[in-house]
Amino acid sequence: MYNNLIEYLNIITTKSEIIINKHIPEEYLDKMQDNLIQLGYYIKITDLITYTTIMALILLFITTILFITINVNPLSVPIITLAPYVVVILYIVYKMQKREDNINEELPEYILQLSALLNVGLAIESALNELSKTQDGYLNNEIKRSLIEMSLGKSFDESFTDLINRCQSNNVKQVFQIIINTKQTGGNLSEILEEIAMDLKDMQMLQKESRANIIMSIMFLLIAAIIATPFAFGTINIYTIFLSNVGRTNSLIDYIPMASLGYIIIHSIMVSFLIGDLLYSNSKKSVLLMFIVIPSSLGVYYISQIVIRTILAI
Repeated sequence: MYNNLIEYLNIITTKSEIIINKHIPEEYLDKMQDNLIQLGYYIKITDLITYTTIMALILLFITTILFITINVNPLSVPIITLAPYVVVILYIVYKMQKREDNINEELPEYILQLSALLNVGLAIESALNELSKTQDGYLNNEIKRSLIEMSLGKSFDESFTDLINRCQSNNVKQVFQIIINTKQTGGNLSEILEEIAMDLKDMQMLQKESRANIIMSIMFLLIAAIIATPFAFGTINIYTIFLSNVGRTNSLIDYIPMASLGYIIIHSIMVSFLIGDLLYSNSKKSVLLMFIVIPSSLGVYYISQIVIRTILAI
């Protein structure tokens, strides 16, 4: 049975790969595949797209059955169907951002040790090679990749320029651009790297202190966005239902649920971007926060209504 299932999946992935390669440009597939490899996920991008599509089709079937049998909200069908794609994309974006953060964290100590090896007389290539044998982490993986490319015929400048492009980190770009330029001009690279490492450490310390100082403000914003505001609007909705039940109708009552949802979503978006700017100064992280804050606030909004209606037996 399992062998038949595996064989059937292989047939699906093979046919799917042909379709994906036909409709998605090769450069985009290569870029996505490279991102997966950088994160340590050694799965073909076409297989990942295929498995995600299979999950989406299964969810489409289930939600369609629920829509027919118990009359669920029709909007839930496309939302739930697209959920696997959203989850996979958000997870990859989150891991890529986490990778960049880890690289920035590893960078000062890494170049400090590199400076020490250069100080004892090793050439830059030999120093990087020795250091790569004793270190681990995302930054070291990228340096190992550059060293392998050099062993296959690429020049030092080309290999580490590619590293700069892969890492997408301003700190890495500045450090390795300085290494490339200093190697060409013959300057004292050891002293330069030591000074850069100390500056990066000081900058990281200041960033941590800044985050610690504003953490209470961040907590207040999150409580307001995820708990207080959704609960307040949930209570207002229950009150309008109560007024309708006792016959006190108003033309505005019909618009309150839609207005409540709109306000909660807009408020969550604004809070997400404010927190991203205060805490990280990074718009990418603001977007990631938005996809956490909005579902959380909507969850509290709906759950609070269910709880209050159960308590009051409305």
